[in-house]
Amino acid sequence: AKYYLIRNPDLVAPLGTDNPEVALRHFLDYGMAEGRIGSSEFNVEYYKKHNEDLAEAYGENLKMYYYHYILFGYDEGRRATEIRLAEVDLPSRQFKMSDGKLELHCRIGDGSRVLLEYVCNDEEPTGRKAKVYELPAYVYDISEGKEVASLFLERIGVAEIPLSDVNHKFVLVTEDGSCQSNAAYPTNPEQLCTSPPKMTIPERRSKKGLQTAVDLDDLEDIDDLKELAPTFVFLNIRAAYIMQAKEDKNSLPYIYKGKTYFFQKKYVEAYDQYISQLSKSGFIVCASIICGYREGLDIYYPNVDKNTNAAFYALNTSNSEGYERIEAFLDFLTSRYSGNSEEHGMVSKWMVGNEVNDSAMYNHMGKMPAMQYFAEYARTFRMVYNAVKKHNPRSTVYVPIEPWWNSPEYDMVIGGKDFIDGFNEVIRQEGNIDWGLAYHAYSYPLSDPKVLNDDRSTLSDNGQHMVGERHFAVDDLSTTIITMKNLDVLTDYFHEEALLNSENHVRSIILSEQGYTSNSILYGPCEAEQAASLTYAYYKAEMNNDIEAFIYFLEVDDEQSSMGNPYYQFGLQSLHDEKPHRKLSYGVYQVMDTKESLRELEFIKDILQIRDWEEVIPGFSEEVFASMKDPVSSDLHSGKDISAAVIGNIPPQTGNGRECLPEVVIELDGVKLKNDVDYDVVYRNNIEPGTGIAIVIGLGNYFGIQTASFEIQ
Repeated sequence: AKYYLIRNPDLVAPLGTDNPEVALRHFLDYGMAEGRIGSSEFNVEYYKKHNEDLAEAYGENLKMYYYHYILFGYDEGRRATEIRLAEVDLPSRQFKMSDGKLELHCRIGDGSRVLLEYVCNDEEPTGRKAKVYELPAYVYDISEGKEVASLFLERIGVAEIPLSDVNHKFVLVTEDGSCQSNAAYPTNPEQLCTSPPKMTIPERRSKKGLQTAVDLDDLEDIDDLKELAPTFVFLNIRAAYIMQAKEDKNSLPYIYKGKTYFFQKKYVEAYDQYISQLSKSGFIVCASIICGYREGLDIYYPNVDKNTNAAFYALNTSNSEGYERIEAFLDFLTSRYSGNSEEHGMVSKWMVGNEVNDSAMYNHMGKMPAMQYFAEYARTFRMVYNAVKKHNPRSTVYVPIEPWWNSPEYDMVIGGKDFIDGFNEVIRQEGNIDWGLAYHAYSYPLSDPKVLNDDRSTLSDNGQHMVGERHFAVDDLSTTIITMKNLDVLTDYFHEEALLNSENHVRSIILSEQGYTSNSILYGPCEAEQAASLTYAYYKAEMNNDIEAFIYFLEVDDEQSSMGNPYYQFGLQSLHDEKPHRKLSYGVYQVMDTKESLRELEFIKDILQIRDWEEVIPGFSEEVFASMKDPVSSDLHSGKDISAAVIGNIPPQTGNGRECLPEVVIELDGVKLKNDVDYDVVYRNNIEPGTGIAIVIGLGNYFGIQTASFEIQ
C-alpha cells in the first residue's frame, strides 16, 4: 500500500496513508483498470507490449493483464517489468570491422612461432613500412599494445615472430597510420597440444543424449543413465561453485603463469567423480560453463550485481584482473577434463554459457550495444576455445542459442539469427575458428506438448486459446521461432558460405536442450503427448545429416529447472513423495535408438494420427535404424494389456470452437482404472462437429492402446 501511494501521489489526499485496506480496494476497483503501478514487479504497459498473445486477447482491457499475471504469468516465468540492466563501465572501444584494405591472418607454425599472413588491397602498398603490434585480448587501443616487428609491405606477405600467448591478438599498422588491419588471433591453438589425451572419445552409437545433473546435489550414481543408454550426457559446470576469492583449508591450489589461484576442492572432486564415471561408462560427455551469482566473488562485469535478477552471468574478461582470473580458471578446467586422467574423465563437447542471445537473463554482462556484446562474448568464447583445443584438439566448443530466431532486439535479447550473424562476423574478422552451434529447439508454447502444432499455434503460453492461429514456426528464414517442426530452416542456413567453418564445411550442430511437458495447463497430465513429441523430435533429428546430437531435457522433473512452473514438466521421470516415477516417455527413450525402434513405437503413430512417418518427416528412412544397437528391455510392455479393457460410453459433446475433452472411463477385469495413473487419453478430430476420437494409452502397470469415438454436435 505504501508503494502504491508513493507511485500515485494523487491518491494520498482522498485515500489517506493510514489504511492499507482502502488503498488495496482502490487498486482493485480502479487502479488496475487505469494501469496504475502497484508493485515493483509488475508494469502493465511492459507486460502488454512484450506478450503479443495477450494483447490480441485483451486489447485495452488493462485489468485483464493484472489478473493474467496473478493467475498464470508469474508461474510461467513471464517477464512483467523491465529487468534492471547495469550500464557497464568499459574503456572506450572501437568494434568497427576492418575496411578490408589490409587483411591479416594468424596461425601458429612449428616451434611455437606465429605466422602473420597479410594481404594488402591498398592501391599503392609496395615499399610502405608497417609495424606489427601485439595486444592482450581485452585491449583495443594500439598505443597500449607492444610493437613486436616491422616490415615493408608487399601485395601478399608473411611475417614470423615468437608466440608469447595464444590469447593475444595482432594488428598491422602502416608507419604513417593511414592504414590498419583487422585484429587477428591464432586460429589453430591445437598446435600447442604437447600431450595428446590418453582417453579416446567414445564411439557415437546414435544421436540420443540426455541432460542430467541439474545441480551439484545430483552428481551421484549413474545407474539410471546406464539403463536409459544415451550416447551423449550433458551437465552444467557452475563456475561460481568452483572458483574462490581467497584460500581456505578446503582450497585446491592451481598455479598458472606464475600466480596461484584457488578452487573449491569439494565441488571439483564432485565433478571429477561424476565425469569420470560417465567417461569410463562410454558416454560422450558434454558440459556447459555457466555462472550464477555468488557474493564476494569478483568474476562479474563492472557494475553488475545480483539485483539484475539474471539467472546466469557472463564471466568478466573485459579487464586485466578479470581476464587473468578467468584464463586461469579455463586452463584449470579444460586441462583437468581433457582426457589425460581417468580419475577426472573427459569432456569432449563444451558450451560457453547458456542461451547467450538472451544476455539479460542467461549471459548477463550489462547493457551495451549489440555489436559490443558480440565482441565481448566472442572474446570469452575464443578464450574457452583456445584452452579446450590446447589440451584436447578433438574436443568441440559450441555457442548455445535459444529457439527465438527472429525477434526484435530489446534489453539485450537478440534474435538467434541476428546473434549468429553478428558473432560470426566478429569471429571471421579476428580469425575463423571451428565453433559449433548448440541449439535449443523448444516449441512454443512450452505448456503445449504437441510439437506438430508448432506451425499453427492456437494457444498462448498459459494455455489460453488465441484469436486465430499464430504462425510462430514457418518453413523459411522469416520464421519467428525454430523448433523441431521446422528444424531444416536452421540447418539449411548453416550451409551458407559465410557460416562455413575454416575448411568450408558445415559446422558441428547439436541440439543441446529440448523437452516436452507431461502436464499441460489445457490438457492436464499428458504423458502420451509428451512421449509422441519426443519420438517425433528424435526421429526428425536422426533424419537430418547436419545434426550430430539430440540431447533431451531432462531426466527427472526439477522445480529449479522448470522455474517452479507445474506445466514445465519435461523429465522422463517425475517425483512422487520424493520417489521417482517413470513416465511413458522413459520407456520410449530407452528404445527409440535401437533396431526395434519402429516396431516398439508403432503405437506413437496412432497418437499423432499418421499412417507413415514420411507424412511428418520428409525423407524418413527406416534404414537408419538397421545399424543401431540391439533391442533393450524397457517398460513399454510391462503389466497388463489395456487393449482388452472396456471403454464406457462417451456422451455427445457440444462444440464451441475449442477442443472437446470428454471424460473417458475404462474397466479391466471388472476393475475401474484411474485416469492419468493407469491410462492416458489423447483426443483427435475433437473441435469441429462430427465424430471425435479418444485414444487410450496404458501407463504404469498397464500397456497397449485402443480407441473410442464420440459425437460432437
